[in-house]
Amino acid sequence: MKLTIEDKIKLVSGKSAWRTNDCNGKLPSIMLSDGPHGLRVPYEDMVVQNNNSHYATAFPTASAAACSWDIEAVAEEARAIAQEAHAEKVSVVLGPGVNIKRSPLCGRNFEYYSEDPYLAGTLATSFVNSMQEEGIGTSLKHYAVNSQETFRMTSNSQVDERALREIYTKAFEMTVKNAHPTTVMASYNRVNGVYGCRNKHLLTELLRDEWGFKGVVVSDWGACNNLPDAINAGMDLEMPGNNGIHFVELRHAMVKGDLTNLALTKAATRVADLAINQSKNIKDSMADRDYSNKVALNLCNESAVLLENDGLLPLSYGTKVVVIGDLAVNTRFQGGGSSHINTRELVNGVDALKAYGLDVKFARGYDASKLRPDKNLEQEALSLIKPHSIVLFYGGLTDKVEGEGFDRSSLDIPYNQIHLLKQILMCTNDVAFIAFGGAPMNFSFRNYVSSILLMHLGGQAVQESAAMLITGVKTPSGKLAETYPLKLKDVPCYNYFGKMNLDIQYRESIFVGYRYYQTYGRRVMYPFGYGLSYTEFEYSELELANEYIGGKMQVKVKITNIGDFPGREVVQLYVGNPKCKYLRAAKELRAFAKTKLLEPEESEVITLTLDETSFNLFDADTNRYVVPSGTYDIQIGASVEDIRISKMIDVTGEDYNPDRRKELAEYFSQTGDRFTITKTQFAKLYNMPFSTFSFMTKGEFTTENSLNQLAEHSLLGRTVRGVAKLGIRAMYLGRSKEDPELKMMLSLAIDGTIDSAACQSNGILPYRLAEAVVHAANGEKVKAVRKLIKGNKLKERIEKLELRRMFKDKEL
Repeated sequence: MKLTIEDKIKLVSGKSAWRTNDCNGKLPSIMLSDGPHGLRVPYEDMVVQNNNSHYATAFPTASAAACSWDIEAVAEEARAIAQEAHAEKVSVVLGPGVNIKRSPLCGRNFEYYSEDPYLAGTLATSFVNSMQEEGIGTSLKHYAVNSQETFRMTSNSQVDERALREIYTKAFEMTVKNAHPTTVMASYNRVNGVYGCRNKHLLTELLRDEWGFKGVVVSDWGACNNLPDAINAGMDLEMPGNNGIHFVELRHAMVKGDLTNLALTKAATRVADLAINQSKNIKDSMADRDYSNKVALNLCNESAVLLENDGLLPLSYGTKVVVIGDLAVNTRFQGGGSSHINTRELVNGVDALKAYGLDVKFARGYDASKLRPDKNLEQEALSLIKPHSIVLFYGGLTDKVEGEGFDRSSLDIPYNQIHLLKQILMCTNDVAFIAFGGAPMNFSFRNYVSSILLMHLGGQAVQESAAMLITGVKTPSGKLAETYPLKLKDVPCYNYFGKMNLDIQYRESIFVGYRYYQTYGRRVMYPFGYGLSYTEFEYSELELANEYIGGKMQVKVKITNIGDFPGREVVQLYVGNPKCKYLRAAKELRAFAKTKLLEPEESEVITLTLDETSFNLFDADTNRYVVPSGTYDIQIGASVEDIRISKMIDVTGEDYNPDRRKELAEYFSQTGDRFTITKTQFAKLYNMPFSTFSFMTKGEFTTENSLNQLAEHSLLGRTVRGVAKLGIRAMYLGRSKEDPELKMMLSLAIDGTIDSAACQSNGILPYRLAEAVVHAANGEKVKAVRKLIKGNKLKERIEKLELRRMFKDKEL
C-alpha cells in the first residue's frame, strides 16, 4: 500500500463526524463512538440531533461507578460495552474520562470518576484493559486539566507543574503505563496558555517521551483549531472531519516549511495503523441485552451509597409506603450530551417497588422539568400522607441544573423539591430520600429525614437497583468517590472556578478535594470514602513491616462482618505524610480493595500493596519525583475520616525538606472560611509567566476566538452570532431555552472557537465568513469585505500544485 502526500493530509482528519478517512478505499474506515457509559452510535445516513442514536444499554455513569470501588464490576461494564461495540461495528469507544473533579459544580462531572487520581487511574486501568482485551479500542479523555464547562473550548487552565503532575495528569499516567489505551483524547481547553491539541509538553514530552505512549492522539470533537501546529506538537487525528478547511492550512504549512513531511508521515502512519489493526478486531456478533442489563444492575447495586439511616431501611415485605417524586417515574438515569444513550423502556420506581413486595401509593408531587412548585401536585402528594406514614421521596438533580456544556450555579436541589419535602416532614419523620444526580448536592435536610440513599445516575437499571436496596435484597456497599462539602464556599477553588473570564488560575494547587479538607482541618457534610451499610465491619490484625526501604510492601488487614446482614466493605489505605516545611497533603489514598460478600460473622484477609509511588511527590525545581525520608502513618479505614487501624513506619528515601514557609506563607496560614491565595503568592508557586486571553483588543483576534468574543467588537460578529442562535433554536423547536441539549449545542456554536463552528457547520457558516468576522473584530473592514468576496480558492489551487511538485516522488 502506498499513500501520497494528499492521502496523508486526509488521514490526519476524519472523513466524517465519526469515521476515519479511507483515502478512496486504500484503507479501512473505522468508526469511533461516544460510549464510556454505553454506546451512542449516530445515524450516519441522515442529519439528526445530538441525542438521536442507535439503541444501546445505558450503564451507570463514571461518577456512579467510581463509588463502587469495584475493579471487577468496572471491568465487566467495559466487557459488556465492548460486546455491543462489536455488534455495531464500532472500533473505538471514546472513554473512559479521568479528569479530576476540581469543583462539584462542573457540569460534566458525571462523566468522571473522582477527585482522587489514584482511584480514577485504577478504575480507568481496569476499564481500558478489559475493553481492549475484547478487541475494542479506547480513548482516555479529556487530556488534560479539563475541569469546567464554562468557556470550555477557549478557557485557559493555569496550573503549577507539581499539581499538573501529581493531580491532573496522574490518572492519565497510571492508565497509559498500566493499560496502554489505543488512543488518548486531547481536550478543548488551553493548558498554561497552549491549547490541549497543540500542547507539546502534554502530548510529546509527558505522554510519549516519559510515559511511553505508542497510540494515536485524537482531538476532542472540534478541539483542533490549528492542524499543522497540532501535528507538530504530537497530535495525530483531528475529529470530526473539517470539510477540507484545515487541509488548506496543512498544504500552506508544508509549502512554507512550518510542517515537515516527516511529522505528517508519523501522524498519518499512526492513524493508518489504528484503522488497519482495529478493523481486523471487529467480530460479527449480536449484543446480549439481557447480559448487559445484568451488568448494569450489578454495577448500580455496588455503587449506591447509603448516606443516612436511622434504621428505617431496609423495608420488610408488604410494608405500606407513600412514594412521592416525579423522578420515581420520569427517572433521571444518565447525563446529557456525549453520554446520552437511547435505551430500552425503563422500569419506573413505583413498579419496581411493587415487584419487590411493597404496598405503594404514588403521587408526583413536583414536575422535574420545572423549578417552581406546583400547588396541585403538592396537594395531591400531601393528601396521601398520614402521621407515621413511611414516605420514599424520589428527588435530586434534574437535567435542568446539571449537564454537559454548562456548569451548575449552586449545590442546591431544585427548589420545588425542597419546598415539598419541608411540608412532608411536617407530617411524618419517617422519610427516606432516594437521590439521583451526577455530582454532590446540598443535603441540608439530612438531620430531618430518616434515610438518604444516593443512587447517582445509575443507568437503565437504577430503579430496580433502588428497589432491591430499599427492601434489603441487596446491602448498600458504595463509598463516595468525592467529598460532599457543607457549603459551596468551603470548596478550595470557590474563588477561582468557572468565573466569567477565560484565564482560570488553579491557586489551590495540589489541595483538591479531601487533600484540602484534611490538611486544613475543614468540616464537610460527607467525607471522601464515606458510606453506610445495613451491617457493620470490624478491622483487626494489621500486618506490615516496620520500615520501607524500596521495592514493594504488602499490608494485610482482617475484615469481619459483625452485623446482621450480608455485605461488602471497601477497605481504604491512606498514607499519612510526615510533617514538613513544604506543601504536602496531610494524607493521600494509596491503595484500596473491596471485600467479597461477607455473611454475618464471616471474615476475609485483605492484602494491599505499597510501592515508592505511595510515598513520592513531584519536585518541580528538579523536574523529578522524590521519596522524602521520614516516618509515615499507614492508615486503614472506612473513609478518609474513619480510620479504624494504623501503624507508623520509617521510610528510607532522600533527605528532602526544603523550607517554603516564608516563600509561600499564605498556603501555611489559611484561617478563614474560604481558601484565599493572592495572585502574587500563586505566581511564586506557578513559576512561569501568566498568559492572558480574557482581555483582547482590536488587532489581536484570530479564528481561535469565539463568536461571543468577536461579537463584542463588530457588527458582523453580532449578526452572525444572532443567525447562529436562531438556526440552532430552529433545530429544537418547541423546547425550552433551558433544555440541556439545546444549551450544549449553543455553547459549542457561540462559546467555542469560530474555527470549530465553521469547520463543523457543513457549509452553513462558510469559513471565509468566519475569517471576515475576525477581520471585522480587528477593525480591518477592507480585509473583511475582500474575504467575503474572494475567499481562499486561488491560494488553495496554488498550494496544491506546489505540493505536487515538491512531493511527487515521495510516498508513504
